[in-house]
Amino acid sequence: MLLRTRIIAGVMASALTTAAIGGFAMMRTSAIDAETKMIATNWLPSVDMIATASEEVQVFRQSVMRHALVRTEADKREVERLAENVAGRLNDFMARYPEMLTGQEEKAIFDTVRPAWEAYAREAKVTFDLSRAGRDEEVLARILGVNAARARDLTAAFQRLKEYNRKGSEGSATEASQMVVSSLIFISVATLLALLGAVVAVVWLVRGVSRPVLEVAGTMRRMAGGELNLAIAGQDRKDEIGEMARALEVFRVKVADGERLSAEQKKGAEAQRQRGERLDGLLKDFGSHIRETLDGTRSAAERLGLTAVDMSRAAEQGTQLTGALSGASDGASANAQTAAAATEELTASIGEITRQVARSAEVARRAVQETERTDRTVRDLAETASRIGEVVRLINNIAGQTNLLALNATIEAARAGEAGRGFAVVASEVKSLAAQTAKATEEIGQQVAGIQGATGQAVEAIQAIGEVVSEINETTSAIAAAVEEQGAATQEIARNVSGTAEAAQAVSRETGVVRDAAATTGVAAGQVRDASAEVSRLSDALRDQVNRFMADVRAA
Repeated sequence: MLLRTRIIAGVMASALTTAAIGGFAMMRTSAIDAETKMIATNWLPSVDMIATASEEVQVFRQSVMRHALVRTEADKREVERLAENVAGRLNDFMARYPEMLTGQEEKAIFDTVRPAWEAYAREAKVTFDLSRAGRDEEVLARILGVNAARARDLTAAFQRLKEYNRKGSEGSATEASQMVVSSLIFISVATLLALLGAVVAVVWLVRGVSRPVLEVAGTMRRMAGGELNLAIAGQDRKDEIGEMARALEVFRVKVADGERLSAEQKKGAEAQRQRGERLDGLLKDFGSHIRETLDGTRSAAERLGLTAVDMSRAAEQGTQLTGALSGASDGASANAQTAAAATEELTASIGEITRQVARSAEVARRAVQETERTDRTVRDLAETASRIGEVVRLINNIAGQTNLLALNATIEAARAGEAGRGFAVVASEVKSLAAQTAKATEEIGQQVAGIQGATGQAVEAIQAIGEVVSEINETTSAIAAAVEEQGAATQEIARNVSGTAEAAQAVSRETGVVRDAAATTGVAAGQVRDASAEVSRLSDALRDQVNRFMADVRAA
């Protein structure tokens, strides 16, 4: 099948499906619109007209009863005028409503309304005449009898007509709702089927059109990249893809033949060109290597000449420096010997200082120990004074109790009269003794308090002395350590000074040897400088020969 046939078939199927869905939707929409218009233009207005007419009947009935109640002629004429207006509106309803009839059933119901109204109107007119004649009993009998019966018949007819219209409007609404639901179901199913058909059509078109076109495009890209030895798929197809594949195969064969002929033509020229390029490259490499070698030789010769000059200058400076070094080494040797003697004396002095500092440290350590023992003794004294104070308070309490007992005894002796006089004397003596004891314990307490205060001050002073002695001990220990380090450093200095003296003597001995070697180096440097100048000259001559050779080869 040709591609255009496939595409047209897919598009037509989609269009027909869309048209079918649209046609059904239009039909259903038209039917729903008809039902909606029926409700809006017939059922609802009919119900409204019937309700208005029912209200007019009630007004007309009230007019009949009111006519019997009023007494003046003017009032009766007013009631009759109102009743005539109501009757006119009801007659107008009877004339217009046949236009709203929807069928024979409603027409049959309406045919019962008109006679009922005409009968009620005739009976009302008779009632009005009797009321004007003043026949009230007859009027009342008619209002309660025949008029009431005609009013009930008319009201029942209106009710049947109203009920019919209500059911009709509900039926139209139900029908419209059912059509909406069925339309939605049909459209949903049709849309789903259309989507499935579209998916099938897309898959069909992709497999039959898009994929082969992409394969042909991929083959063309590979051929554009230079890949000509490939098989072109789709040549056996009977559609446009097959025509494209067959044309592409012809193009591939032509391009391959052209590439093969072009390659054969280029092969000979390429071999000749490569031979010339290879020879030219060899000549360039040869000339480049020779020039680099000569440049390196010349640079080395120049560096060798500069080095020879530096060696000659260094030899001269070495000769001068060895002379100065010889004199300096002799002076250094003498100074080192003097420093060694002074260092030995300093070492002896530091040793004596070390011994004295060690002795001071020992004395400070003993002072710390004595201070700690004194502190403990004073603290024990403070505790003893505290216990004495507690005993004094106990004695004072006992004296107070004794004084109370003496007071009680005095009171009892006074009560006993003459018989208790001797007991009163004893109580007086006991009271006096208790007072003396209290006074003595008070003085002892004051003394003990003074001892406790002095002991506390002594403890604080001893603690301060202990802290000072501890600081002296720490300082003495630090001085002893520093002096020991200084002694060790002085001994090391003495050893280094001795070594320096020996090294200075050795330097003095070797200076002569260095002076001779510097002179020999100066002579050798002069010879190297001459040789480097000769090498530079020969390198320049060889460069000129190579340049002439390269020019002759290129000219040939």
